[in-house]
Amino acid sequence: MDLYGKIMNIQYPNDIIGVFENDIPDVWKRVYVDAYEFAKYDGKLKEFKKLLMLAYIIGHCNARHAAAELTLLHKIQPDIKKFTCYWLDGTREILEGTSKSDALNNAGYGQGALAALDFIVEGEIDDYTWIKGEPGKQGKWVKKT
Repeated sequence: MDLYGKIMNIQYPNDIIGVFENDIPDVWKRVYVDAYEFAKYDGKLKEFKKLLMLAYIIGHCNARHAAAELTLLHKIQPDIKKFTCYWLDGTREILEGTSKSDALNNAGYGQGALAALDFIVEGEIDDYTWIKGEPGKQGKWVKKT
């Protein structure tokens, strides 16, 4: 199978490493794998694979042009969304990411933080009011009417 066929048959991110084997430095393989993951989120794998082929061909002709071509990959990155976190201490926080988990990770929150999170919604939402609990009892978020 020729290189084009191999690229178009990529099913998983790490398949990219096998396609290029020793043809490109490991650092570029990692860039390609990361870009593949972005393209997958946005449903643009076919376009990504064509850009990957083009970048590979140009890269063998002129490294400067290959780098310029790879800058096109920003066009297939997923949309960054806003998410509103409602915490159990009564605070509200806006985070950004491609998904709820990505937004929490981007903000530096790990699994331990989930215990302090009441709920998270997509968008910059201010539809809830914090009702402070009685002494010794947990407060709660209540939807505004």
